[in-house]
Order: sequence, then structure tokens, then C-alpha cells
Amino acid sequence: MSKLEIYEPITLSYANRIRNLKVVSSGVVKSTKFFPVFQRGNEQKIFKPLSKTKPFSTPLFAYSEVFWSYVTHHYFDNQAPIYQLAYCPGIEKEQPKYWPQGTLVSSLIQPQQRLVNLLEFFDQYPDEDVHIHDYVNYCMENYDYTSILNSKWMKNHPAQAEELARQILLSVLRQDQNFHYENVSFIAEKETILSIAPPIDAEFSTMFLFPDMERKRNMIKATYYCALEIPWKKWQSREMGEQYYGPITRNLLYLVEYYPKVVLQFVNQLSKFLEDLPTITLTDERNYIGPLHSEYWKIGHAQYKEGKSPEEVAFLKVQVIPKSIDKEEVFAKIIEDVERSAKRLQVTLKTYLLAKNQKLPLQNLTVQSLCQQLGIPVPEGIATIEDVDLSTQKLSIKKL
Repeated sequence: MSKLEIYEPITLSYANRIRNLKVVSSGVVKSTKFFPVFQRGNEQKIFKPLSKTKPFSTPLFAYSEVFWSYVTHHYFDNQAPIYQLAYCPGIEKEQPKYWPQGTLVSSLIQPQQRLVNLLEFFDQYPDEDVHIHDYVNYCMENYDYTSILNSKWMKNHPAQAEELARQILLSVLRQDQNFHYENVSFIAEKETILSIAPPIDAEFSTMFLFPDMERKRNMIKATYYCALEIPWKKWQSREMGEQYYGPITRNLLYLVEYYPKVVLQFVNQLSKFLEDLPTITLTDERNYIGPLHSEYWKIGHAQYKEGKSPEEVAFLKVQVIPKSIDKEEVFAKIIEDVERSAKRLQVTLKTYLLAKNQKLPLQNLTVQSLCQQLGIPVPEGIATIEDVDLSTQKLSIKKL
């Protein structure tokens, strides 16, 4: 995997599209997207353009889609479509809010089928325990999926629930900052739900965000890692009950409690991925990534969303000037961060699985309580769990 054809951009002609796919969001935050669809051999493929109005968007968004779709397909779900870098000159004349850069991906559905996202589904089939109707789709936000997994429909359709569980785990692996309720969809034919669609939409991965703003990127990474750490001991100021945990932790605890086989399979798949990760190289031999600025979206937002005057837009352009980045350095950092995230998530999941096997309450799990349960010395000071061997029910502790 040192070089991948998916990093070789292809060029499409907007005039040769067979139709436009209209996607209208169903949440509180409304947006309408028009993606050109192309016939490529026996498949219909969708061009997903980079948006001039989407917060923090840079060409690295497209790289994130390509990278994670390849990883997902080869290590976790061979039904997941693989994205490819692409250009589509001409789209900006009809849709000025888009760049002529983006990705190309196979359609998930056949002509007689349709996608129904989780928000639309639970609006159509309400559940007394699922209250997501008024959720707001914010980027840089994490969402709680426990009520959806706990819904009557999911309990009556375990295969679908397990697939949702896998997609939640994948979102944590890539540190997704926008895994919202319209990102997961069912494939429906007439009124029949066939399955949950394979995972797509991986552009908001933390590792690929803010390539020109290292400090900001490090801050959001640190927040994500905090959610994956097993605490050393209970907080002194309050009991660390269920109400304390953020959405990421709540989701993981629920999955380990009710879908341990899915979690264990994912842990094993992570091992193979980590084994191969040193062979993965990100490349940009065709200069797909040019000068960029993570705040450049504000210009497009002012122009196309807020209707600002040309003078106001021109003023913004002076404030936000794209610059070239050291791509090799950025690529190396991305792979380093992916490896760290995968290892941390694997250790965390194995720790929760070990605690479940030991019949410890997951909600109040600490390094101290796990050591005491296993009858091993509790380290002095603060320590973290470095690794877990589920076959021997042993763990390695690292003092901080």
C-alpha cells in the first residue's frame, strides 16, 4: 500500500453527468446539495465536491475520505465503497458554492432503492426513548447513540444494531468530529428496510483537520484522547457516574456492555490494521493539495450563505490568505496520529472487555479498581494501562 491508485486524481467533465443527485438535510440545520452522477462502466458514481462553505474544509477533507474508505474496506467492511480523488471542472459555473475538486465514489443503492437516514427513520417510526428530532448538526460535535441502540426497533433487528455498533467504532477510530444522525442510513426498497448502508462520509477526521494550524489540531486531539483514557481513580469532587461521561465514552461503554462480540471482532481487526500501517504512505505527486487555509470557508459562507456584500467578502479575503504546507511533514504526522489513535482505542476497548469479563461495573471503572480486582499491585502515583492480554486476563501498567 506504499502507493495507491486512489491518490491519482481523475478528471471528469461536468457536462457528461447523467444527472444531479439532490440531497436535502432533514435536521434543524438545513442544506441542499447537488452532486453530479456519472456512469462509469456498469456503475453509477457520485462526485462529491469540496465545499466553499463547509467549516474548516481543505483538500485534506478529500484525502480523509480516500484514506479512511480504503482502510475501512480492506480491514473492517469489504462492502464499504472506496473513494477516489477527482476533479470536475465546470461544476462551479452551475454550483458556485463548490470547488471543482472532490472525490468520486460508487453509489450505495440501486435505482429502485433509497437511503433513509436515522433522523428520517425515527421521525417516521417514533420511539419513546429516542429524542433526536431537534438535534443540531454541528461540526466538532460528538453525538450519543445509546438511545438509538436501545430503541425497540434496533433490539428487534440485531443485525442492523450490530452494523450500527461497528460504524460507531469506526467513527471513534478516525476521531470523527461530525458523526451525526444523518451520516448513518438505511437502504430501503419501497417500504422495506433492507440493511444499514455501508459506512461513508469520513471527511471530518481529526487527523486530517487543521493541517496549517498545529496548535488547534493538537487541542482537539487531546480532547478526543481524554475520552479514551481509563481514569486513574474516581474524581474527588463527584462520583463518576453515567451522567459524567461524554458521548464518546457513553457510546463505547454501551457497545462493550451489549455488543461485546462486535467489539472483540473490531479489536482483532485493529491488530491487522496496525500491523500493516507502517506500509501506508500518503502521496500527492499530482499536486492535488495546493495553498490552503482552514478558515477559508468563512469567505464562501459569507458570500453564499450570508449574502455579504462584495466589499465585505473582499475584506475577508485579505484576512484569510491560503499558504503552502509541508505536505510530507503533514502526511507523516497524519500516519503517526492514526497509529496512536488506533493503539489507544484498542487498549481502551480491551480494558473494558477485561473489566466486563471480571464482572466489574464499567461505569465506575478505574485503573486502581481493575488492578485490585486482578490482584496485582496498585502502582504508586498516577498510572495508565499500556496494554491488555485478553487471553491471559493480564494488563501492563505504565507509570506517568
